[in-house]
Amino acid sequence: WAFPAATLEIDWGMYGQYVLKVEGDTLVGSVKGNESSWRRAHFKRAFTPQEELLSGSAWMLHHAVGPPFRVEFHADGSFVSPSYPGNFSYTLSDDAVAVMWGKYGSYDLKLNVSTKQMTGCCRGNTKNWRRLEYVESLPAFIPPLTCSKGCCLVDKDNVDCTQYGGRKRGALRPEHESAMQQSFARQCALRSGSPTSADKHTMPSSPEA
Repeated sequence: WAFPAATLEIDWGMYGQYVLKVEGDTLVGSVKGNESSWRRAHFKRAFTPQEELLSGSAWMLHHAVGPPFRVEFHADGSFVSPSYPGNFSYTLSDDAVAVMWGKYGSYDLKLNVSTKQMTGCCRGNTKNWRRLEYVESLPAFIPPLTCSKGCCLVDKDNVDCTQYGGRKRGALRPEHESAMQQSFARQCALRSGSPTSADKHTMPSSPEA
């Protein structure tokens, strides 16, 4: 979405484009180019301090073994780690953050707004601790790292859908695995403005390590 002057423009992908004007605490408008297909949105509430900090943010995740690495909490509820790609999610309730990281486990964290830190552990194992430190805010919308089907990358790499499907089944050839990891490393470097992990150090094999 974009917000030039007092007009809100929304590009909702497959759901269409909308143009809304601010009228007090209400947004009034329609589908772009079709005023008869109207839309109206009423203000519900402001973000909590926790939502304001977490929604669309990047953090460095520290753990007991290996160097810290970057993770992101996207505004759409996606949890993203360029070093460990996949479709993962998080939830926020008051100051409690729950991360559902698929095969890497689930994590329960407590968000401290004043220190901009999160502390917690792997669910059910308090000794397997995690600490996250705030890095920067992110745009409200970030294109996903995979295509709309969730089966291939969008970084113009050489790994096609079939090969990516093979990776998910554990059958991807080493040279294609390497190409894919380099692709994600490039995206991570572009976002963080720093060298890729290959330039600095080797990442641990798993965030659970």
